[in-house]
Amino acid sequence: ARLKRLPHTDLEAELAAICRTLESDPDERVARDSPYSILDASSTRRLLGSGLVELGAHTRTHAILGLLSEDEQRQEIRGSLEAVERLSGRPCGLFAYPNGAPGDYDPTTLRLMREAGVSGAVTSLAGVNGVGAPRLELRRCPVGAGLDLAGFELMTLRCLL
Repeated sequence: ARLKRLPHTDLEAELAAICRTLESDPDERVARDSPYSILDASSTRRLLGSGLVELGAHTRTHAILGLLSEDEQRQEIRGSLEAVERLSGRPCGLFAYPNGAPGDYDPTTLRLMREAGVSGAVTSLAGVNGVGAPRLELRRCPVGAGLDLAGFELMTLRCLL
């Protein structure tokens, strides 16, 4: 939590220091069979080809946008949207704010989102969205690792009502 509140350059310096202390190489590739492995481009394209999911943007470096200058925010947002478009082959209009709590994005962020053509963005605030919900500050119904199928069904029904 403390690291998230640091300016992004300070965060990166702190992470580099932690890696040095742990004698870990932050650029080392994660094994494909590791539970920490992320989808590669080919797997992501296959997932998109299923028609069951849509890919959204989330910044280039997971920086907390509200802590960045306007130009840094623009680079994070546009760079992420462009990367998603390159991967998916179609424009990206969806976004999820890193961390997503109040203060993690600001009025400048919202303006830059509109300018970039983002049509919907989600926060990390729990709740449902009514007809008049701000499309660039949507809430979510949280799904955690401890949620079983019955709990998911109940939560989904509650969100729909």
